[in-house]
Amino acid sequence: MNATFLNDPYYYSMCLYVLGITSLPIHIFGVYCILFQTPDTMKRVKWVMFKLHLWSCCLDILLSILGQPFVVPPVFGGGFTRIITSLECQYSSYDLLDVVSVSTSAIFENRFFILFAEKSFWRIARYPYYLINLALAFLYFVPTMMGVPDQKVARDWIFKNYPQIRHFDNFEHPIFVVAYETKARDQIGYRMIISTIILGIELFTFFFLLHWNMKKAIRNMTISPKTLAAHSAFLRAINMQIAIPAVIISTPQVLLMVLGYLDYSSPEINSIGYMLMSIHGASSTLIMLYCHTPYRQDFNAKMNATFLNDPYYYSICLYALGLPSLPIHVFGVYCILFQTPDTMKRVKWVMLNLHVLSCCLDISLNILGQPLIVTPVFGGILLGLFHHWNVSPAVIVYLMVTLLECKLWTVETNENNMVNFLVVYVSTTAIFENRFFILFAEKSFWRIARYPYYFMNIAFAFLYFVPTMIGVPDQKVARDWIFKNYPQIRHFENFDIYVVVYESKARDQIEHRMIISTVILTTELFTFFFLLHWNMKKATKNMTMSPKTLASHSAFLRAINMQIVIPAVIIGTPQVLMTILGFLDYSSPELDIVGYMLMSIHGVSSTLVMLYCHTPYRQFCQSLLGGRLKIFRHPTTSLTVA
Repeated sequence: MNATFLNDPYYYSMCLYVLGITSLPIHIFGVYCILFQTPDTMKRVKWVMFKLHLWSCCLDILLSILGQPFVVPPVFGGGFTRIITSLECQYSSYDLLDVVSVSTSAIFENRFFILFAEKSFWRIARYPYYLINLALAFLYFVPTMMGVPDQKVARDWIFKNYPQIRHFDNFEHPIFVVAYETKARDQIGYRMIISTIILGIELFTFFFLLHWNMKKAIRNMTISPKTLAAHSAFLRAINMQIAIPAVIISTPQVLLMVLGYLDYSSPEINSIGYMLMSIHGASSTLIMLYCHTPYRQDFNAKMNATFLNDPYYYSICLYALGLPSLPIHVFGVYCILFQTPDTMKRVKWVMLNLHVLSCCLDISLNILGQPLIVTPVFGGILLGLFHHWNVSPAVIVYLMVTLLECKLWTVETNENNMVNFLVVYVSTTAIFENRFFILFAEKSFWRIARYPYYFMNIAFAFLYFVPTMIGVPDQKVARDWIFKNYPQIRHFENFDIYVVVYESKARDQIEHRMIISTVILTTELFTFFFLLHWNMKKATKNMTMSPKTLASHSAFLRAINMQIVIPAVIIGTPQVLMTILGFLDYSSPELDIVGYMLMSIHGVSSTLVMLYCHTPYRQFCQSLLGGRLKIFRHPTTSLTVA
């Protein structure tokens, strides 16, 4: 079988078994906590939470152990590799998805009813509401299942129109086609949109009513501050329990949409999407154990540690990430220098520039610098080798921010832990500019204008953080101020916290500079991205470029897009979660730390994607491994980008 690792049903099934079996003890521990560690003050939400947890666990088990749906794009169908048959799995999975959505709305409805509607008409109206919702959940997919076509006819049609998927079909696990006619697919799409709108409106209606009535209760003082604080804390925990798994699931879906826009079909990302969906319940359980105080206290009593929030363990984790990454960085340099074919020589040094900056950023974050951000302070602790070598913290911070400015710069700016993140691809933009110049602008004015453009960008990268470093306050005064205003961080007093800024005016100035640089450099990136793709479409239409040349350039650009997008998503996911946390007024130092750990492997993830997506490097890796790993067997257009 000519397939990559995640596109091979056998390995995909193994991955799902590993995820599912690993998740089982987490599900069981979640059941134990809800049943036996829920205090009396939460008894009126105990069974609603249990119901949400139970349905989420059932969905996980169905997707990861019992059903294991394997989607085969672009077919509206796929294989079901394990215990449950195709029809049973299709019906059960969609029903459970709807039931989980209904159970999520039920938590907010329950809170709203208990706090504000026990004596209103809703006391009676909520029963038909629940009956209609449950009927919708169990009947939603019935019309689709009634319209499932004759499988022999449908399979003949898809193999005729999509011959590339024939190798996924076998006697033991044949491809199951849900719909193949355009009309039937459109009807399924309409039902999906309608049900999403209905359930979305319900969820946000109760979410809004609950928060609006709580604000009204504060204003009218109809609820005691202590009671209000308890309910607010519970709601923040529920918001987290719902929002974070939702982001985990939606990230690959967003990535698939981006790849679709870039005209890049990726069955592997489809598989990753279903894998992430299969741990939705486990991730929701972990968030529940962390965010709800009674469960967290019980867990901490058993574990007796807050692992990620300890600088010592954080430093060990970064060393563990950084040291194994070094040979991968070196191998990436070797491949670019000695395995780049002559047909790619005009992009060789631009790719090396991007790779070296990414590697330097990784090494500065996980070995040399190791910044531990102490929220909500605009500063942190430096734990890496530079600290042990007594290098000035100001020099360390400047070097790291300059590298981040050259590659990717992220900084926390305000007291609500809202993360403003800035994607500044100076070296990344250079790849798109280089392609645009070579293909379409060698004889235009840009031949001369590109030199001052590069000079200004490089100067901007090195000078951007200078005003901030000039304004760094006296550290003794700053430390006294932060410990006085943020007593919750006093346990870090034995560490040398380096405070970049603490006055509101100075923080606002930094934020304004960040916004301006975001606009400027993001505009540059998307300008060259748009010019390159627009001119390639124009060349296709006017036939000014041969189909073979156009295909090779398109293949190279798809590889570059993957090399940029996937690491960006890896980094961006925790940043989005931290933004949501800030909006929900929930501080999570552990999630901040996970975000910086993921940022510290940005370069190595980019290198691995580069080795996989660029044909010459992948072929070289395959030759070294003797063709033993299927992950490198991926048929693509041969790459010629001179």
